[in-house]
Amino acid sequence: MRTVPARFSSPARFSSPALLTAALAVCSCGAGAATSGAAASIAPATVAAATPAGPAAAFMFWARTTAPAPGGGLELVRSDGSVVRRFGTGVPTSDGRRVLTVSEDGGATVVRLLDAATGADLDERRLPAGFRLGGVGPMRIPVALAPGDRFAVLDDATPTAVDHPRSHTRLAVLDLTPRGATRLLDLPGDLSADALSADGTRLDVIETLPAPDTTAASYHVREVDVAAGTLNPNVIVDKTDNEKVMTGVPLSRTQGGTAAWALTTYAFGGKGPFVHALNVEGAWALCIDLPVSQTRANYEQQLLWALVRDPAGRFALAVNAGSGEIVELNLGDGGGPRITRHATLAASGQAGGGGGLVLDAQAKRVLSTGAALAPDGRTLYAIAEQGVAVVDVAGLARQRLLAPDQQLTGIAVAPDGRSLVGVVEGGTSMVRIDTATGVSAAIGTGDGLVVDALLGGAVPALR
Repeated sequence: MRTVPARFSSPARFSSPALLTAALAVCSCGAGAATSGAAASIAPATVAAATPAGPAAAFMFWARTTAPAPGGGLELVRSDGSVVRRFGTGVPTSDGRRVLTVSEDGGATVVRLLDAATGADLDERRLPAGFRLGGVGPMRIPVALAPGDRFAVLDDATPTAVDHPRSHTRLAVLDLTPRGATRLLDLPGDLSADALSADGTRLDVIETLPAPDTTAASYHVREVDVAAGTLNPNVIVDKTDNEKVMTGVPLSRTQGGTAAWALTTYAFGGKGPFVHALNVEGAWALCIDLPVSQTRANYEQQLLWALVRDPAGRFALAVNAGSGEIVELNLGDGGGPRITRHATLAASGQAGGGGGLVLDAQAKRVLSTGAALAPDGRTLYAIAEQGVAVVDVAGLARQRLLAPDQQLTGIAVAPDGRSLVGVVEGGTSMVRIDTATGVSAAIGTGDGLVVDALLGGAVPALR
């Protein structure tokens, strides 16, 4: 089984070859899940859609920043680039209408649930000092909120390292309904939150194991009974090979076909990149190998896998902006996600014209949101070497390239599907892209905003 991340900060790039080499050194895994052959697509058929009349509607999106506020924070940004509101360290709910924030104040951790439109406090809790919002991987993928947004988990903020793991860990699980309970957990081992069940009763955690040296790390995935406050002695294993000890670097995450599943793309498995499908309610997992035709030889390209789910929860798409590989996963099977289709998209110099998905390997980009689906699930937008590739989901075929003069690290689709917002590499500027014409226009706040990642999808303008 090849789950579990090395612990990284959250740069938009690896700052040096040494960091990338360290990432590779921690990676090995067991045999992979078999992939299926050709199968009928469960994606929607291509149907010509009428373009809405009139100008594109205004919308908003969530940006995690490293400036101008000291330590960064969460910003609600208009589609013209102006900031609506700053929230400090926080994460938006799935509908974008509330924000969970965490801060330290007077020897306590203060947890607030805020109204995104007004900034008003909806709830406030004071916990002992030393908790933080959880995140995994190079881009610190948010994992604090359970599906449905009723429950949240906070990690232990005590510093830890591969060569000096904690002997015990504090975690907090909060019911975010008015006067909801807060459970403080003190558990053995060096743990961090990975996924919380929708009902708040089960918490899957990553347990860092003692390492014989500072260049290698290994992990277990364990289950916590939240009500009892106990760590299950059994390790969650990959049903494809029963492997217990795991390694890898998580890149992107989405919910599966139901709230029971958490799907995460990983780089640097023993056989290459893979999707880790974790059944949070049943405490079991599957590892699904992804194509390695080009990424196997070029490790840096493994950092470019992105994962998106269609709005109806029928399928997910894993796409690599470097190799041009795209995989469809059927999410409707009760036995767990499985590969139904695989294609290689036209790249530079191939059919389909220039500006393909082949990435300049030396760039070492890590994407925050490397792909996004149109609201109707029929079109996939994937960050390419330059610009954004437009992919027909029904045929898994690239149609065209938008904004070929832009090199991006994150994108989000407007609720009406008529435009994208993109973060330009380096985070100091953003663009809005017309999905019909491909024309991009710079947007910005003029106040020193530096965007580290886009969180969630775009939302309608809040009133």
